[in-house]
Amino acid sequence: MSRASDIGVVSAVGLGVIRTWVLLLAAASSGVLPLRAARGRLVRTGPEPHRPGGRFVPRVVPGGDVNAFVSGRFKGSDANEWPCRGTVVLHAPAHRVRPFAGDGTVTAVNDNRCTLEAGSWSWGALAASFGRFEVAMEVVGPPELAEAFALQAERFAAAGSSAEEPRRGS
Repeated sequence: MSRASDIGVVSAVGLGVIRTWVLLLAAASSGVLPLRAARGRLVRTGPEPHRPGGRFVPRVVPGGDVNAFVSGRFKGSDANEWPCRGTVVLHAPAHRVRPFAGDGTVTAVNDNRCTLEAGSWSWGALAASFGRFEVAMEVVGPPELAEAFALQAERFAAAGSSAEEPRRGS
């Protein structure tokens, strides 16, 4: 475990107009990068920030691109890509899906259907994220995504059959 005086800011990345910052921290003694990515608001304590201990030497972020490095960390991978990616055909127009697709890619098939390619940290989470659209769909691929949908269907069916009879007014 590193002491607070051994920790230094490698880089700070501003996210959007709400002035949220991601600080990349590393342990000076171990040379390990990153120790963690911390998210929060940047608070100035005075003209110069307080620096406990010795001066910290900034390091180059792996890959050289701070934004890609931070995005990859929030996606749970070393690269700026999701470990699980898949595609479905949604029975909904592209203009209804696009605002909620996040970093997914929406392509119109016709006026009433579109494809959505997206990613997540697991196949189950990816299937669940496609399910949020609450429309009929078909899996284009890969097979792991279809398997995740089948497993989710079993889980949802079991959860639905275990529920009590709903009370009136609930």
